Amino acid sequence: MTPDFHAAILILRDPYKVLKSFFQFRSAGGHVNVVDQEAFNSTGWNDFVMGISKRWAHHAESWLNFPNRLLVVQYTDLKQDTAKEVGRISDFLGFPLSESERLKCVTEDVQGNFKRNSTTAEETDLFTPEMHEYVDLNLQYVNDLLNNQTLKELGREL
Repeated sequence: MTPDFHAAILILRDPYKVLKSFFQFRSAGGHVNVVDQEAFNSTGWNDFVMGISKRWAHHAESWLNFPNRLLVVQYTDLKQDTAKEVGRISDFLGFPLSESERLKCVTEDVQGNFKRNSTTAEETDLFTPEMHEYVDLNLQYVNDLLNNQTLKELGREL
């Protein structure tokens, strides 16, 4: 990768959540729509998991090898302590927010309107043992890369 910019922010999320969410997005035609549970029993879901899981790991790898300034943010941290993580991001960008009105606005509307309502598919394990093995292999690969840079491992969102 030849960077055209001097800094980047990489937000990493549990690959299982990424796969479910991205499949919903692509299959339902948007970020708030849902697909029928049966879609997760198709060969399309299996092919999707196997292909996107590997792409997720390669995407993370390419950014973790970014030669310039890089801030790695874990999605779970962003959800659990939004103010702290948005503060880290704004500091990294050179726009410290501290206790400003903008930070207050972000923390008051954490839930937002632009998300899919929870579905049965999101609450159940939709992965076969083979899928688990493959996704776990890719997750471990990314965690090894994070460890090599003394960064916190990516955990599972439960």
